[in-house]
Amino acid sequence: MENDDIPVSLSYAGNTLNSTDLAAPCGLIGKYRFTDVFEISGGPSNVKISMGGIAHSNDKKLKFKNNGKGEQIQWLDFTKERLMVWYQMESFPDFMKMYGKISGKMSKGNYTVTVSDQWNTKSFKTEKYIYLSTVNGLGGTNVFLGVVFIVLSFVVLMLILTLVILEFSRGSKIKEIAE
Repeated sequence: MENDDIPVSLSYAGNTLNSTDLAAPCGLIGKYRFTDVFEISGGPSNVKISMGGIAHSNDKKLKFKNNGKGEQIQWLDFTKERLMVWYQMESFPDFMKMYGKISGKMSKGNYTVTVSDQWNTKSFKTEKYIYLSTVNGLGGTNVFLGVVFIVLSFVVLMLILTLVILEFSRGSKIKEIAE
């Protein structure tokens, strides 16, 4: 994919891109990145959506870095966390990506969410939604998956203990088991 194939002609720093050079980043993920902007207003408290702290620490430290000549050749800034989140591949066609974080609590009240609709969903034959969620240090507030893992771990442990007891009750010795 060349710079002619992307929707911009300037680098992220404002420099003119050579139209015949390879686009950096290239590929469909970069070309069709999510570009909508959300603002939350109204209610009894001021709400600010932070773009920081949404990407994995390994992505920030190791994976996403600007090229040495990035200001001249890159049309997207790899250090932006929203771009890092967008580049995380999803397994299914229906997916959720974190847009930002609201620090602190929102007071009870009526809020207005303003969407600057720039990301075309018609060409993908899909829809987009806004999903507000409360999360903790382990992810979402739904503990079902954690409980399932603990129960299954207990079941597997019980099966192992049962098999060990049965094996030793038959008179097998450790040397025979190892051979």
